[in-house]
Amino acid sequence: MPRRPKYESGQQETGGIRNSGAQDSFLFSWISGFQILPIFFLCSCFPDSSSVRLEFILMPIYQLERKQVVAMGLEDCWRFFSDPRNLEKITPPAMNFVIKRALPPEVYPGLMIEYTVSPLLGIPLTWLTEIVSVDAPRRFVDQQRVGPYRLWHHEHTFRETPDGGTEVHDLVTYVPPLGPFGAVLNALIVRPKLERIFDYRAQHLPGGRAQGSA
Repeated sequence: MPRRPKYESGQQETGGIRNSGAQDSFLFSWISGFQILPIFFLCSCFPDSSSVRLEFILMPIYQLERKQVVAMGLEDCWRFFSDPRNLEKITPPAMNFVIKRALPPEVYPGLMIEYTVSPLLGIPLTWLTEIVSVDAPRRFVDQQRVGPYRLWHHEHTFRETPDGGTEVHDLVTYVPPLGPFGAVLNALIVRPKLERIFDYRAQHLPGGRAQGSA
């Protein structure tokens, strides 16, 4: 009877082939590397983009800033912007913006605004916004309570200009969905969409063009 071969410590017999602990370690390393490969692939696809970097793993926070001078006095400007029923007038029709419940003529702290919007592929999404701060006629702040973003904080401020108009300043702080892949989503879809929404608004308000964005 032939003698069975002896195996060293850490080796096993599988189908007549010796599998060492080193081979098992190599397989584990290969699998682990494959799991993180998509991250490096995404980074290599956008080498010049400040939005897509390794630190997107830390869920970066973005800001969109716009300024626009409108041909309205401060009180009239406040009356228009503080009336949540006017939101539909300055939202692109393609967004299918629909307010879901009756609203008062002016915002107040604690007001909840529920609406549906279709930002992508015509799919309606529920969005619930809370007005968290009001300082009439110069400032109010809304925050998303239910919606597509992980974070949405929108500060509206209004300042009189020497020519009798009003400077409208919007500062949006947001975090896209999808965790670490939110940076890719922001670069390809979210940021361009937000820019177009504010461009539309600038064109549908009385007054001049938007002065700047960041």
